[in-house]
Amino acid sequence: MDGRAAYRINDRWLTSVDASFQADDNIGRGGDRSRWALGWRTLFDQSEIIDHHFRVDVSSQSGDTFEPTVSDIGAGYTFTYDPMETIRSSFSASDRLSYFNGEKSQNVLSGVLEGSTLVLPGLDFSLGSGVSWFDDFIYAREYSTWFVRGGVDAAIYPSMDLIMDYNYQETDDGGDEGIRLRRFANIGLDWRVTRVIFVRASLRSTRQKFRYWTQDYLLSWNILPSVRLSAQLFESAEDDVTTTMRKSAILNWDITNRSTLYLRVAEVDLSGTGGTRTVSFQQGFRLSF
Repeated sequence: MDGRAAYRINDRWLTSVDASFQADDNIGRGGDRSRWALGWRTLFDQSEIIDHHFRVDVSSQSGDTFEPTVSDIGAGYTFTYDPMETIRSSFSASDRLSYFNGEKSQNVLSGVLEGSTLVLPGLDFSLGSGVSWFDDFIYAREYSTWFVRGGVDAAIYPSMDLIMDYNYQETDDGGDEGIRLRRFANIGLDWRVTRVIFVRASLRSTRQKFRYWTQDYLLSWNILPSVRLSAQLFESAEDDVTTTMRKSAILNWDITNRSTLYLRVAEVDLSGTGGTRTVSFQQGFRLSF
């Protein structure tokens, strides 16, 4: 059950309240749980280029006698400054405190500064940096993390988009291992070859103690207005050793606006981690109301 109420105080102030409640009742056996959440949002439109966003939220999840009660209290603030149509920037800060059976369990305090600019039509650059502090009161652990990231979103052609981003992150937990480094890099390409053929490709690298790679390729072909064929190749690797290889193809035939026949064939190879290679075939009918 969800509900929302909003009230516009004047041309510059808007406030709203969100509430939700969920209950899971397992008849005949234990494990019953319930969850409720309450949130408050306020927007102050200071001017055409400056906005202020305030938020507070509270949530709790509990169960029967043997289930713990977990609660969260959070507050946040976001400042946006857009001095020109081609320049956007924001600063946000948040604080979240968690409780486990009434005792403080975790606290996360963070801040993020971001900005982007449209250098040329179809060429957008973005930069961001942030820091966070984490306290675990139950296990007496604490650490801090900071990061910096940058990205480029370029429309090479009207039918082709290129997205690139890089993230550098350092985490200090005060342990013997010292500062831990993580670096993420991602390249994505969307290409509408023709009106009926679309290609999407992405390559992602994550480097910490080991280097992890994932590559994902998708080809979609609208053979007819009601018939679509798509094929996908996905591979993940760890230090140049393939851990997962998945190939799949699916054919969809829209019989009506609400009914679809489909055929799917897939091959999953987990032999790189000592698993097996499996081939599956599915056919079915989907009906929506």
